[in-house]
Amino acid sequence: MTSRRKIVWANLSILGGLVTGAIVAYALMQGSLGARFHAKGLHGAPAVPAASPPEEEFSPLPGMPPILNRKDIYSETRPGHLSPVVKAFPSRVYVPNTVTNTVDVIDPNTFRVIDHFRVGRQPQHVTPSYDLRTLWVLNDLGDSLTKIDPATGQKGETVPVKDPYNMYYSPDGKYAIVVAERVKRLDFRDAATMKLIDSVPVPCRGVDHMDFSADGRYLIASCEFSGMIVKLDVAKRAVLGTLLLPLEHPAETISAAPPVSRQGRSRFMGTRVHHGQLRTAEGGCEVDDSRRRKPGYGRRFSRRQGAMALGPLPPGSLCHRYG
Repeated sequence: MTSRRKIVWANLSILGGLVTGAIVAYALMQGSLGARFHAKGLHGAPAVPAASPPEEEFSPLPGMPPILNRKDIYSETRPGHLSPVVKAFPSRVYVPNTVTNTVDVIDPNTFRVIDHFRVGRQPQHVTPSYDLRTLWVLNDLGDSLTKIDPATGQKGETVPVKDPYNMYYSPDGKYAIVVAERVKRLDFRDAATMKLIDSVPVPCRGVDHMDFSADGRYLIASCEFSGMIVKLDVAKRAVLGTLLLPLEHPAETISAAPPVSRQGRSRFMGTRVHHGQLRTAEGGCEVDDSRRRKPGYGRRFSRRQGAMALGPLPPGSLCHRYG
């Protein structure tokens, strides 16, 4: 097997979760983490508990798509609910190869690489634009984004953007939120032009993945190397507080973004332990370790029949439930 083919298959499992996660990122999820966060500037003092608002007081972020089913915030991500925009797009898998600074294009019907092109240094993720008409390759160490036309699969222009480890769109489609892990900040950019609008420093190391509340008014970002998550007001573009996870071992890291239950009432956070022991904490949920053999990275949660189940994680992983 050629070296390039090995890289393709090494990255393929990661990309499947990344593309799906990016498309449903604006499924607009809600958690009840307010009572557990530490307010900014209070030096560790707990924030005042926030009661869950009554159903009739639900007030989504202006401009975001409506939630059609409050009992299942993922209802519009089901089969048959794709946007008409993507109807004529060819079925393709785009694999960023971080070692060779390239992207492989795979036909999932034949599992063959049908195209291969160079991009910027260390491409980490491929993110669809809010209108789904563009795919952006995030060249982290190259400080750039490379455009792909999903209608043709062809590479387009490269745009300078600082430290784009990851990228999401605000629920109203107004901003592209670049997760600048290396420089410890979230950059709010104009979704159409990528012009920088605002930079929000985060008080942690390794900020990498995010998700939004069901009403779209706040986001939760995970900080892989600090063992904490950050809550940020989307409209005000301001940090509201942080939550330090109960990690007991110095080798533990956060290994997944914080998705929520179908009803938008609880969040689940995966942590990773390198010494190979499976543990369960109070308020947490045990992860079945019986089928895992190799460590993994960038895991996502599956949502089948309302169940929350971790995908392949390293031995000793722990799922924390908040809400």
